Amino acid sequence: MSTTKNYFTVLMIISLILVVLGGIHVYSKINHYLIDTLGNEAVTIAKATTTLINSSSNNNFFSEDDISSEFYFRVKQHLINTLDHNKNILYIYYLHNNEGTFRLVADTKDTPIDTEYIIGEVAYSTYTLNMESYDKQLHVDKGNTYLSAFAPVDTNEKNLGLVGVELSAQKIITERKKVKSYLLISSLLLLLLLAFTNYKFAQIIVTRNQLYIGSINSLVDSINAKDNYTLQHSLNVSYYSSLVAKELGFSRKEVIAMANIAKLHDIGKIGVKDVILNKAGSLSDIEYETIKQHPLIGAQILSHLSEVNQFLSIVRSHHERFDGYGYPYGLKGEEIPLEARIVAVADTFDAMTTERPYRTALSYEIAIKELIKNKGSQFDPKVVDAFIQVLDNNKLGRI
Repeated sequence: MSTTKNYFTVLMIISLILVVLGGIHVYSKINHYLIDTLGNEAVTIAKATTTLINSSSNNNFFSEDDISSEFYFRVKQHLINTLDHNKNILYIYYLHNNEGTFRLVADTKDTPIDTEYIIGEVAYSTYTLNMESYDKQLHVDKGNTYLSAFAPVDTNEKNLGLVGVELSAQKIITERKKVKSYLLISSLLLLLLLAFTNYKFAQIIVTRNQLYIGSINSLVDSINAKDNYTLQHSLNVSYYSSLVAKELGFSRKEVIAMANIAKLHDIGKIGVKDVILNKAGSLSDIEYETIKQHPLIGAQILSHLSEVNQFLSIVRSHHERFDGYGYPYGLKGEEIPLEARIVAVADTFDAMTTERPYRTALSYEIAIKELIKNKGSQFDPKVVDAFIQVLDNNKLGRI
């Protein structure tokens, strides 16, 4: 139950992160869409107003340096008319371009003709003098939230100013609140669905792991039924190998996986006849060739366990030699997977230090000398060094 809970917790954290990031992304996209929609509406109003001004004003009213009061009042009336037709407009004005700066000419308020008007930084950064544009963010002033847009007024291919529109963004605020509510409700419903799904998935993962461990244990029992020495030897090799793997920087998951498969490095011996496996004297050439098949037999037995495919090389190649004179394929150096090179050292060390019917066990000191003697020939030097370091670090006595 605890393991299921752990998997469930991890899955829910991942799901929560994905839901939050997804919600932020959707909210951002909708917000940009709403601002673009309002911005285009404001630009359309500004552009329509500039067209109205151009079509109804005599060119004599325009001057680069000055504006006649007749023009001022006519434009002001146009702006008021525009405002009257759209209640979302908070403010609309015409700015006269005077030597690269703008001064207010007419607006929908009672503003004198010469009042200077400062366009905010955002407006300057987004406005281009000869084209329509709108600010990409909302502004707040005196309790109003609005968006600004601009359109140039051109006469005789000359830009003389611009129309500015400040359009109420209250409907964006309202829509934002709705979107937040929808996203919150949707996220909660999605999390409830994911919680149920993740719990079931966590149970499946735990069940599969249990089945996998059960398979490993069943195979270990098969080894025990065949030969009790092989069982204890396999457990010892698994223990040594996991410590060396950790010493060499394997991840916790890799160390656990390797420990499980190292238990089965000799599983292929269940396919070797007892008379050969337990023979006290020297093996004949034919018997030796039979023994040499056990790595391939073991790999074949385990090939249907998908969880161990990554580490089948342990079973298949743990009798390969670093100098290329091993079996079954005669692999050399780093052609031999690192996991198999680790098990080869652990396997040989435990075999040397374990009592057998046909010979007595060697001491740890003599066995270590044998490992050092065969560095670079039978064994990978760095694995031997790591193995010896593990023995020193853990102060291992006889297992």
